[in-house]
Amino acid sequence: MTTENSAPVLVVRDGFSESHYQVMITRNGTTKVMASAMKLHNGIVVKTDGVIIVPGKMNKSLRSGDWLAFDGTLTRGDTGKVESLQPED
Repeated sequence: MTTENSAPVLVVRDGFSESHYQVMITRNGTTKVMASAMKLHNGIVVKTDGVIIVPGKMNKSLRSGDWLAFDGTLTRGDTGKVESLQPED
């Protein structure tokens, strides 16, 4: 009888996450603490305290387990809910 043990696979996606009250940015597989606020190409601003400013709409907060893609797609870690954050025109 043989037993196959496979190592866990970690999928690293580019975008923003929150860890220990710090916003982390992952780009090209490298993750680091976000040093300053960043404005995405669609006008969304991600601040270092986890506040996501969506022009013309209510602000959101990045919570532990959440993931925000560079295109504005926010995935909630606790519920798995996915929403597309897009500024109002």
